[in-house]
Amino acid sequence: MSKYIHRGLLATALTIVAFAAAPTLASAAHQTMSPTFSGNGTNTDILSAIAVCDECAPDAFFTDPTGFINTWGFGVTGAIQAQASWTNPSTIDASYAASDIRHGQTVNVTNTLTPGSGSVTINYSVSGTVGLFGSPDSGSLSCAAAAVSNAGCNNWVPTTDTLGVGPITASDTIPCQMPLPGESARDCTKTKTIPIWSEDLFDFASVSVALVLDETVHVTGSGVTTVRVAVVSGGLPISNRSLDFVGSSPSSVSDPIAISCQQPVGSDLMYSLTGLGYQAEPATYSGDVKFTLSASAFGFGGSYTTPALVSTSGADLGPISMSAPDQQVDLGPVLANTIAPTASAGGPYSGVEGTPVSFDGSASSSVCGLGNASVVWHFSDGGVAFGLNPQHTFHGPGTYSGQLSITDGDGNVGTASFNVVIANLAPTANAGPDVGSEWGVPVALNGSALDPGTDEQPFLSYSWNFGDGSPSASGGASASHAYPAPGTYTATLTACDPEHACGTSTTHVVVVQRTSTTTYTGPNASNPSKNVTLTAQVVDDRGQPVAGRLVVFTLGAQTISATTNASGIASATIKLNQKHGSYTVAASFAGDAKYVGSNGSQTFTIGP
Repeated sequence: MSKYIHRGLLATALTIVAFAAAPTLASAAHQTMSPTFSGNGTNTDILSAIAVCDECAPDAFFTDPTGFINTWGFGVTGAIQAQASWTNPSTIDASYAASDIRHGQTVNVTNTLTPGSGSVTINYSVSGTVGLFGSPDSGSLSCAAAAVSNAGCNNWVPTTDTLGVGPITASDTIPCQMPLPGESARDCTKTKTIPIWSEDLFDFASVSVALVLDETVHVTGSGVTTVRVAVVSGGLPISNRSLDFVGSSPSSVSDPIAISCQQPVGSDLMYSLTGLGYQAEPATYSGDVKFTLSASAFGFGGSYTTPALVSTSGADLGPISMSAPDQQVDLGPVLANTIAPTASAGGPYSGVEGTPVSFDGSASSSVCGLGNASVVWHFSDGGVAFGLNPQHTFHGPGTYSGQLSITDGDGNVGTASFNVVIANLAPTANAGPDVGSEWGVPVALNGSALDPGTDEQPFLSYSWNFGDGSPSASGGASASHAYPAPGTYTATLTACDPEHACGTSTTHVVVVQRTSTTTYTGPNASNPSKNVTLTAQVVDDRGQPVAGRLVVFTLGAQTISATTNASGIASATIKLNQKHGSYTVAASFAGDAKYVGSNGSQTFTIGP
């Protein structure tokens, strides 16, 4: 095999592959409709006419007893009416791309009207008189005349030897194609001969009469109008559209039809042209009217065709309103959409942890619209949201990614990616309510903290500053601390997240004095002038000895003081200088910054 044959086969193969791999080419389709337009005009008066052949009735054969008639002739009078009936086959070629009958697309149907070879049928009705006419005039009086009515010439009048004729009906079909508005008015012409009368007269004369019409039908068209009806079986309604074919033949009209995405896939799009109509206005009749008269008797005779008796003009045959049966074709099935939605995730997005972030996908689009589309937002924290304008809360700081996914009703999917930067917020600390206690008694401080990002809540760290100069304590949100002295202290709780963003809160701790109890523990009697050792013990409300505090003893008028030891016991010796009798012995602790004072007393007897 030569190299040229190899090259030819290769070129052929490449051509086939190229056509096979060209899915974007729309599949052209054609449907042909064949409406036949027909309609009738109204009956119209054409003319009144008279024609007399002087030579056809030799004067030697006839006499008038009254002496009025001097000349004899064979004549005819007639009146003509006409009605037009028009029939015109046509074709309407609907061309379109079948692949555009698809969800979300517009199929553009181009209808091209081509009128075929039509014909106008003129239905005539002729009536009149035929026979022997007479005239008082003399000479060669053959004549003819026409008028709208009562036509006459050379004073010819019918005699009693005339016959009534008609009505005689006849028709003539004239080739005539209906013109469109962009075309010149159409003149459709033909010659029609209508035999009116033929008979043997007076047993010796053979006579015939014919009417000759040179016909012209002058028509101007309004154009073809129709209402397009498109229906998808079991689908949503499609708005009707009026179509007007104007211009010249062939006349084309574009008819775009939007295919809703709710139309059922696989159901056929039925396309109908209804109410097809055409009107010829004006439609007029013009032409020449003639008679042909023929007669013979005893071997003598002849024929006479008149000149145009009248040139009729503008007899109104219209309007001729024409219509055609409704036409319907099947354009083919509705196809599923193959164009994926365009997803637009918007952005850039930023926010803070714990607060909803608003997202905007409204710039997305689909040939099927987004009303019935599935719109889903996927976030890298595992969250999912729906709709074009959702919100999503991120529970920790960081940079997150996501994807917007839009799926239309035919399963086509469009996606778009996005990022979200979430800033950190410090936790909110709560040191709890104000508390109080005596000094030296542990105080329970019950605090808490809440991080805006719940992901970081388990990882918060806490520390307490008790406000008394003691070292801070770290650990949980709650702590216990004993204050060494009365006073009002401010305790501060600090809570920090892993990013070292901290929040603080304070509470007040009111520390009060301890109460004390002083009890006299010495003797209750003694002889006068004796040395007596007085003792007392001071303890606080916790049962602890109050050491190093001054206790004042009073016995009657005598007073002495002593300082408590580590056991809270004070001891002092006094020499009695008072007379016999009963006295009160008392031990008093005045109190100080840490303790509330107290005293105790008993009865002391001096005497033998």
